[in-house]
Amino acid sequence: RKHLQAYLDEFVFRFNRRRTRHAAFRSLLGIVTTKGPITYDMLIAPEAKG
Repeated sequence: RKHLQAYLDEFVFRFNRRRTRHAAFRSLLGIVTTKGPITYDMLIAPEAKG
């Protein structure tokens, strides 16, 4: 229950990109290159990322 939104976000991300694997890779690569690394605390409390 605590992490339900994170699981749903991941599911939606994958579902929306299920037919275009290259698009999924490009989207993921774009996200990774624009965001810095996150701490464990940021990972378990996404609303605190800012």
